[in-house]
Amino acid sequence: MTDNTTAVVTADVDDATNKMAIRALIPLLITFVLGTLCLQGFNLVFQQVGADVGAPEQASLITAFPSLVLGIVCFIYGSLGDFISLRKLVTVGLITLLVGSLFGFFANYFLPANLWTVIIARVLQTAGEQVAGSAFLVVATKYLKTSLKVIFFGLYTAAYQLSASIGVFAAGLLSTISWQFLFLIPAVTILFLPILLKNLPDSNGSGDKIDAMGFVIFGVATAFLTLFFSYMSWWMLALAAVLFIGFGVYISKAENPFITPSFFKNKRWLMAISLIALFYFTNYVVSPFYNAIGGAL
Repeated sequence: MTDNTTAVVTADVDDATNKMAIRALIPLLITFVLGTLCLQGFNLVFQQVGADVGAPEQASLITAFPSLVLGIVCFIYGSLGDFISLRKLVTVGLITLLVGSLFGFFANYFLPANLWTVIIARVLQTAGEQVAGSAFLVVATKYLKTSLKVIFFGLYTAAYQLSASIGVFAAGLLSTISWQFLFLIPAVTILFLPILLKNLPDSNGSGDKIDAMGFVIFGVATAFLTLFFSYMSWWMLALAAVLFIGFGVYISKAENPFITPSFFKNKRWLMAISLIALFYFTNYVVSPFYNAIGGAL
């Protein structure tokens, strides 16, 4: 099979850059693992947390809002990595993760536990830990030798699955003691900051402006869709639909949207992402069921 495209040969990175990338990737991967572990842990025990804070009917918000934030920041960090130094981005991320961890623990362990302090702390933790995941992919893509890229992408996937399973186990264990200790698990990642500051590149990217309007429309639409499933208020679903339609119109007219209409015309990508959505939907649904079944039996 032949085509008329011209092959472009890209020079491999030098040894010094490759070594610095590896030294940065290991702590980034550990940070991502611990953050995901915390995420999966709360996915298991959110019903117990909701009952403890006196809001069992709104307990799903404990996982819904962080998951919403996770989806949005994945887009944002991918764009930010094009024009903001990875060193600065990771510094802000680790500090945000630490603040969320300490706030969540102290506000809910030494003070009366509250639904919104739990949600705020989890949102901060999720926003902070995903910096590590996004930075990992950028570093592995741009600063690793070609022969190592597949290995580290495989480690990334394996680490996510490992952290998910350990998170469920840790949550089950800590829920018998005090679920507030879950907040502290990723706090230790702040110790990686000196290593990351030394090895992450400090150069800026293209300097393009981020599509703030697009992110706001998409984020608000997703937020109302999430709230609909918690409160079952149909006006929230209607507003979400209107905003998503508005988002579609916006990206078709905007000069530099963070995602273009052509992105959704890639049929193979849509099929693959639909399978992933189905698998992870099942994953997130069954975790609290297992917790309830275990408690009943």
